[in-house]
Amino acid sequence: MYTYKNLQDHAYDYLLEAILTEKLLPGQTYSVTLIAEQIGMSRTPVRDALQRLSQEKYVDILPSKGFLVHRISEQDIKEIFELRCAIEGYSCFSLASQITTAQGIEALGKLENCLARQREIAYDFANADIYLEYDRQFHNIITSFSGNSSFINIIDTNNSRITRFARRSLQQQKFLLKTFEEHNHIYQAISSGDAEASFQAMLDHLKTPMAENLRSLGS
Repeated sequence: MYTYKNLQDHAYDYLLEAILTEKLLPGQTYSVTLIAEQIGMSRTPVRDALQRLSQEKYVDILPSKGFLVHRISEQDIKEIFELRCAIEGYSCFSLASQITTAQGIEALGKLENCLARQREIAYDFANADIYLEYDRQFHNIITSFSGNSSFINIIDTNNSRITRFARRSLQQQKFLLKTFEEHNHIYQAISSGDAEASFQAMLDHLKTPMAENLRSLGS
């Protein structure tokens, strides 16, 4: 038997997937009642799932009317990348400062393996979706090294919000190759143990997707 939390989690997962796969789109008002009927549950767990999605800026709730998929703004993109710069820059600094520890050696090995896979597919933009997964993996390895679960959750949530922008930019070969080269530069800085250069390399790298996401916003 489903508990209430199970129902709420199911509604959340259903709605999030529909948003990320663009089955639900900005600009259209959606009915809580119809969504609940589609999922096969009452309105209450759906409403509570929407409250959670609203806090994460995936939806905008319209009282007594329903909800809209949140339309990402220029300010949203800037805030997402400012958060990423702070968290991932710090994580790079931390990893570069501890490369001789057992955890540091393990993280470097994971980054090296991830880069090797990226190198294999970086010259074929038809593999953009596959590359996007390795891109996330590369950043997650660095963020996870911090051991800070709040950092990891923030990065996961914000990366999901800009998935469609990331996929669109990586379908252009010049950005796919540029991303790989910048990842390699970050890895080289970390593996050299230069914490400040690692921090700066991550900030320089994140300027690329931020600029491209802002450009895509107007296209």
